[in-house]
Amino acid sequence: MDNVGFIREKLDIKLLVLFVLSRLTRPVTILALSDLVLTESSVNYFDFIDALSSLVKSEHVMELDEDRYIITSKGIRNLAEFETRIPYTVRLRAGSAAERMARVLQRNAMVQVSHEMRSDGSATVHLALSDGLGPILSIDLLAGSEQQAETMEKNFHKNAEEYYGRIANMLLD
Repeated sequence: MDNVGFIREKLDIKLLVLFVLSRLTRPVTILALSDLVLTESSVNYFDFIDALSSLVKSEHVMELDEDRYIITSKGIRNLAEFETRIPYTVRLRAGSAAERMARVLQRNAMVQVSHEMRSDGSATVHLALSDGLGPILSIDLLAGSEQQAETMEKNFHKNAEEYYGRIANMLLD
């Protein structure tokens, strides 16, 4: 199959990976990173993995715990020299997608959920919301089972701001 996109060479793929990572303020999983990089139609998953592995070995990218990646200062410096090699339209698409991902990552970092199982089969569920400066809501709730705890976590994570508003309004009425 012919490459139909702008990104064809291994160096270009590496630069695209660095470009995307440079637009993210938080570490990103390999799955999320691949979604951003593979928006360029001529980049395939295996070339992406090869480029990412090479960037980690050369210390342009750092692999953190839990298979998350972040650009290093060396990666930022080298990208600055060669960023214009990435075609303008690719930079626009990748930059826009990375900005959306950065907002999601930032929001996810402000919502924290966890649970701890108790000996009787119930669970203590910890739900917290931050505004980026500090916590604005932190609550521990009892759940009857692990399934209930996971449902509470999922719903809070999805609607944390709404729950905060409801609780604040209830307390103010």
